[in-house]
Amino acid sequence: MRSLLFAFMIVAWISESLMAATGSKESGRELEKVRLQLKWRHQFQSAGYYAAIEQGYYRDAGLNVELIEGSPDHDPVAEVESGGAEYGVGTSELLLLRAQGHPLVVLAAVFQHSPTVLLDPIRKAADRPKTRRSLRMNHSLKIK
Repeated sequence: MRSLLFAFMIVAWISESLMAATGSKESGRELEKVRLQLKWRHQFQSAGYYAAIEQGYYRDAGLNVELIEGSPDHDPVAEVESGGAEYGVGTSELLLLRAQGHPLVVLAAVFQHSPTVLLDPIRKAADRPKTRRSLRMNHSLKIK
């Protein structure tokens, strides 16, 4: 049930985001072609996007959405930046990439996985944000 609710939320989010980006629906106009680069292969985590296509949500918004399968060779960020897709599904690394000057805009924050957390040995007594400022931190993301 939780997965079904999540899929519905994704459908609603992408529909609203794309409608806002292209204006309200108008009958009789030509559909705008939009490519969405998925983060991974065609599987259940993308069910909401497929449901939106099948149920006509994108069409009602004036969009013809093509879902592009992800793989280890297809980085959603690189695909969007190179023009291979207008939209992409990303992770929290987008915040770091934006801070490094990449021209990216986050449309929504939808957590499918647990958010990134900071771990610290208890001996450092980093139980307050003020104390953490003086600590060295590292992340495992490989940002180019």
